[in-house]
Amino acid sequence: LKYSHVKACRCQDMQNYSFIPNLNMTPQEFWGEIGEFSKSENMEAILSYLYYMVKKSDEKGVPMTREYLKSLGKDVNLFPGVKEWFTRINHYAKENGAIVEHYVVSSGIKDIICNTSIADEFKAVYACDFYYDENNKAVWPKMAINFTSKTQYLYKINKGILDETDQTEVNKKYKTKRIPFRNMIY
Repeated sequence: LKYSHVKACRCQDMQNYSFIPNLNMTPQEFWGEIGEFSKSENMEAILSYLYYMVKKSDEKGVPMTREYLKSLGKDVNLFPGVKEWFTRINHYAKENGAIVEHYVVSSGIKDIICNTSIADEFKAVYACDFYYDENNKAVWPKMAINFTSKTQYLYKINKGILDETDQTEVNKKYKTKRIPFRNMIY
């Protein structure tokens, strides 16, 4: 995992804004440790970072609860023009008799994404998520979306399947697709 793009862009990985600084770490330290851990354990990178979020939160005494992760959504900076884009594209679609739906397919954290300033714009958010215990503390990844599995969610959108845990319908053949791939911008 490399983070040379962090300096070149004001937008960066969502964990870099608040989560990592709250651990008293730099993004380079956090992601560097994950890269080493992932390599030494031969672990898939997304699972490594989800594990490390829980591990480092415990080590640093930062309770990683659902409420805590949701609170981090307000700190995520968006690329210039993103907030206005939704209004513009929705208006353009309406004027031209088109239906536009917005989805997120991300290796980021669902609770953070769903609490950003643009969260209400999305029909569905497919992202990494945690299982929370009885104290609402994250203990285990319940959903991990890596770069390869993102295609599964494009097929779900294609077929109109909003249930992110569905493993049956997504594999069925459909004569017609709700949203053909030719109508998607990804």
